[in-house]
Amino acid sequence: VYKGCVYNYYINREMDHRSAKGREYIDTVGMTPQTCSQYCFEHNYRYAGLSQGNKCLCHNTCSGCSYSDRYCDVKCVGNSSFMCGRSDRMSVYEIKNYRQNWGQIKFWSSAK
Repeated sequence: VYKGCVYNYYINREMDHRSAKGREYIDTVGMTPQTCSQYCFEHNYRYAGLSQGNKCLCHNTCSGCSYSDRYCDVKCVGNSSFMCGRSDRMSVYEIKNYRQNWGQIKFWSSAK
């Protein structure tokens, strides 16, 4: 479920992959909200965040995150109809009942 666009302050504080709390991977060819969410789900995380078009960051909390739909304007390298954050913002998805509903999950797709 798409939550919104988050400023890096919240990313650094709540979803920091450098801590023991999160996980990151980069895919310069196939990154999409689906691939990032699948990766995070397989590693037991609740949130999937995308930035810079090719970076995926996983975490279990984003309690102070302030969401909007503004500024996440970099297209995903794996599917340009989706936005994958930008250098100082992250497109955040919450993973709910992921395995049971994989075919039914709706991903936000808009070039606002």
